[in-house]
Amino acid sequence: MERIIEKSKKIIEVLVILLVCFIGVRRGGYYKIDTLGVMYIINLLILLYLVINGKININKGITFGFITIVMSYFIPLAINNAATMSGAINIATRVYSIYLLYILITNSKNKEKYIKAMVVFIAIVGLFVLDEAGIRLFEKPLNFLGGAYVSDVGQAPETIFQYTNFLGILSLVSIVYLYKKLVENVDNKSKIIFLYACISYFTTIMFYSHSKMIFILYLVTAIVLPIVIKRKKDILYLLFNFVFSLVVFSIAKVYILFISLAIVTAVSTIYEYVLNKEKYKNLKRCITIVLIAVVIIMAIISVNKILNSSVILNFRDYFSNYRSTSLRLTYYIDGLKIAFSNPLNAIFGSGGNAFRTLYETVQTSEYVSLEVHSLFVQVLLESGILGIVGLIAIIVLTIKNSKDKVYKYMLIIYLVFAAFDISFTYLFILYFFTILLAINSNEKVEEASKTFLVCNGIMYLSVFFILTTQVIAMVIEPSKVDNLNVSLDEQQKIINECKIASTLDPYDIDYIRLYSRACVNYMDILDIKKDLYGQDNLEKRYELSNIIYANTRNELKFEKSNKYAIDDNVFYTCKYVDELVSANYFGDEIEGYEFYLDEMLNRIEEFKTHSLNDYAQIQYVLGLENIYTKFSNINTMLNSEKISSMLDNIKEILQ
Repeated sequence: MERIIEKSKKIIEVLVILLVCFIGVRRGGYYKIDTLGVMYIINLLILLYLVINGKININKGITFGFITIVMSYFIPLAINNAATMSGAINIATRVYSIYLLYILITNSKNKEKYIKAMVVFIAIVGLFVLDEAGIRLFEKPLNFLGGAYVSDVGQAPETIFQYTNFLGILSLVSIVYLYKKLVENVDNKSKIIFLYACISYFTTIMFYSHSKMIFILYLVTAIVLPIVIKRKKDILYLLFNFVFSLVVFSIAKVYILFISLAIVTAVSTIYEYVLNKEKYKNLKRCITIVLIAVVIIMAIISVNKILNSSVILNFRDYFSNYRSTSLRLTYYIDGLKIAFSNPLNAIFGSGGNAFRTLYETVQTSEYVSLEVHSLFVQVLLESGILGIVGLIAIIVLTIKNSKDKVYKYMLIIYLVFAAFDISFTYLFILYFFTILLAINSNEKVEEASKTFLVCNGIMYLSVFFILTTQVIAMVIEPSKVDNLNVSLDEQQKIINECKIASTLDPYDIDYIRLYSRACVNYMDILDIKKDLYGQDNLEKRYELSNIIYANTRNELKFEKSNKYAIDDNVFYTCKYVDELVSANYFGDEIEGYEFYLDEMLNRIEEFKTHSLNDYAQIQYVLGLENIYTKFSNINTMLNSEKISSMLDNIKEILQ
């Protein structure tokens, strides 16, 4: 029985690893649709593992830190302080999922297999940036899986993670891990030869990130890591590897890269099997000098291409062009403005995905960015002081208790890069971070108490319920809602499906907007096919216009300061104002028109908070023009002084 249990646990761990990699394939897990179902299955598998395991071992300090972060991400939802309810739920459930993965790995008998699997996966992803091979081999499978793809080789391509810098930092962490294995296998010549080739491969792939920060981190690693583990002689090798890989990258197409790896393997073989013998000691020095000379000659021959490669240009820009650096500084300042805009935001945060929703309301310079590009600023503005304290506690305790210097260094360089360039909105990046934390966790764990199990059980059931309803909503959601060639009965079925999806996942603006579009399409069908359906169904129009209006109000309620929500509310209220007035102000139409006009004008003023966004400013003008045209016609019959005054104000603004 014990053997069956152990085998079952191993199978579950393999499935979890494969699913984590699958999320990596699906655009790094950025979008909700790419992560929801997979994360749901991962959470179920982890629960099954813990049940089979029979007990849960935890590190109290780190567990307390994780629970603090998880709770801090849910608090903005509970106190209605989240800038975007759907985004907040999305990130909150992701944070809980990485917490579950942490528990799984710390209870595993073989933590290292997780980082090994990630290194293998990143090696495969590295092939994708070699576009000639990628297009031929991977495009169709990736499209089938719903994954992203690489384009524009040599010009900072998007990897399947969508954000090339992710590939760069993951490659660098992989290089450090491979260097650790090289040091551990100094007596195994075959492994050393293989590891030399792998390090060269990952270094070449690393250059595709075009990130100056990653390059600098590599150079720091080449000097610091050998000193830390007391192998100073490896500094020269790591620096040589950097230069060699740079030359290969600058002149290479796919086949040249593979040829260069073959050269590395051949040279390594000669070194390990022949030249390490005492009688060849002098020859080894000569060949080393010759190899260095060959690299220098290669560099000289290809110097023009190297100097014009975007990698070198990035280095040059680092010292001459500070736009990227200054932009990031602007993101951080604006992120901190949001974080400390009021006491609730400072203590509890503005909820997950808050930056993308709110940054346009605080920005003082022109830019477009969905992420703040800093782990620590992101956690602070999303989960407040409570969340950032929990994160810092986890990091400090992990680094303090870690016994392996190389694993510790892998986590540190990952965090250094994350502080300035990584978005933790990507689920795969969150899982990778969790794996680095878990492999650094110390062995001083103890069995979880009953109180912990009960509290965690309640939290698990809550998240499980949220994810279940979201998955069902995703399955129910109709693929097309605006087909004018369907019957009214068929369109009503579509409306009902949209309503169910919106009820199951009520805060998702996409479902709300889809529900509205389905209702609009129903009324469009009524207009187009009047001859077919006879007398206009006014009651149905009134019902649907109220649904659309209520939906746009919910958009505004659940997506604070969202310019698209403002646009929907103003556009649809103006379009269906006649139906809304007839449905809700029968017998007192003047009051109804005055109410909706006043509401729209107040709402449209919110576009001014997005003063540097072109879309918001265009919609502000278009919205005023539509309102003016619509209500000028209406007021010819109403003769309302209040409406006349408001129209005069609109005319003055437009002039």
